[in-house]
Amino acid sequence: MARSLRTGRVKVPTLGEVLRELRQHRALTEERLASDARVTVDFIRDVEGDRRSPTGPVLMRLARRLGTSLDRLLVDE
Repeated sequence: MARSLRTGRVKVPTLGEVLRELRQHRALTEERLASDARVTVDFIRDVEGDRRSPTGPVLMRLARRLGTSLDRLLVDE
């Protein structure tokens, strides 16, 4: 987590930020993650842009494909 220099507050990453970071770290394209998680590329882009929230089953598929836990997706530490 990063601390804002201006306010001194800790910035908690959003689900979209965590998802993008994990996807890029694993060298996955949006297209590949979408296909593996059985969602559209637009859906992945919307989640990464914090415009949509995935359902529980979709979160499970995303976490499984990214090799991580739901906790890591939802509570970045």
